[in-house]
Amino acid sequence: MRIGSILRQASAEALATTGILAGVTLAPYSPILAGLAVVPALGWSSWQQRSQLLKSPLNQALLALSGLLLLSALVGTSGSLRWLGLANFLPFFWLLAVAPALLLKPSVLRSLLWILAIGSIPVCCIGYLQLYANLGFSLKLGIIHWVVDAGGRASGRMDAFFGYPNWLAAYLLMPWTAALGFWGESLSQRRWRRWLGLSLLLSLLGGCLLLTDSRNAWIVAGAIALVLALYEGLKWLVWGGIGYAIAILWAAFGPTGRVRLRQWIPAFFWARFSGDKFADIPRSPAESRLHQWQFAWQMTEARPWLGWGSHSFTQQYETATQVWLGHPHNLVLMFSAEFGLPATLLFLGILGSILGRALWIFLRWSVQAPSDRQDQRLLLTLLLACLGCAIFNTADVTVFDVRNNLLSWIVLAALQAATTTFATQRSPGLRAQSA
Repeated sequence: MRIGSILRQASAEALATTGILAGVTLAPYSPILAGLAVVPALGWSSWQQRSQLLKSPLNQALLALSGLLLLSALVGTSGSLRWLGLANFLPFFWLLAVAPALLLKPSVLRSLLWILAIGSIPVCCIGYLQLYANLGFSLKLGIIHWVVDAGGRASGRMDAFFGYPNWLAAYLLMPWTAALGFWGESLSQRRWRRWLGLSLLLSLLGGCLLLTDSRNAWIVAGAIALVLALYEGLKWLVWGGIGYAIAILWAAFGPTGRVRLRQWIPAFFWARFSGDKFADIPRSPAESRLHQWQFAWQMTEARPWLGWGSHSFTQQYETATQVWLGHPHNLVLMFSAEFGLPATLLFLGILGSILGRALWIFLRWSVQAPSDRQDQRLLLTLLLACLGCAIFNTADVTVFDVRNNLLSWIVLAALQAATTTFATQRSPGLRAQSA
């Protein structure tokens, strides 16, 4: 009888884990279908952990943060939007609280990263067809909503069906990081056939990232590639990448020798950084990120404790400048303006504790076998994927795109699961401290 109960429990857990992985598969293409896969898995996990959930310091912090966001909504000034906007955060706090229990096995974490990497191929193909075959169509079937603009959106920038080039760029950073991690693993294990396939995938992803024309994504993707190259001991690639990056920035902003350098560096790169590429598009000062950041901070200073309520930045900024903007292009400043400084500090503390613990485990890792190296690389890949998302949100905000929001929180939950697993299983120095 007991064996049968254990088997049923294992089967239910495997089904719930499959639901999370199915959500990762479906999220870029249909957030609704992804939600239908993920929510039952979270419900099952919540029920299984019902007696332990509030004993976790992380979950206690998430509960406190949820309370602060609800208090902010009570005193907010943005009408019904102050309540609707909570949907961008509260369900994902729940995901972070209960999903890690379903992702503890390294094999599950590897499957998640493989799904991210390979699942991006159709997105890339549609993006290339959009620009080079002038593909354009609208597919609205309720659970699927794709709009592909022939030739790209926003002055020919690739966005596939994401609706905005920067949202596509933010999404691509996750499969880019996953593919890089497996590329390095294949190289170290001399699995040349897989290495060649991943090289082709990275070329596909890298081209798409370039064609989104997102400077933010270029910097983040380049930094991730350099860190993983350094980890794999490819110093020539690291120094070559740093040198070329310096050359691009010098061609864009250098005080001397800029003209001569521009003869060697493609204008595609330096003109985007210098602003020359889209200099013919008229922009008001209110559209500059610096102006938006200053305004968001002024909102924080005016109401530092509970903020103005979700979506209040858009209303306040339009009233002051006559320019509509959905966000101030910085998640932390938006959070402080709309929810107050206490909520922002707690939010940063939660994220910082997960990222910091993962970094601490990585740096103290005791590599004694090939499997240790493989798991260490897995942890580093997840850490870089989360850091990439965090850094991207210092110059943009992706929480309003359900696809990016869902995937980034799942990857963060995966990192939390990885730190729990590897702190107790792979690093002898940490095992004693975790006991």
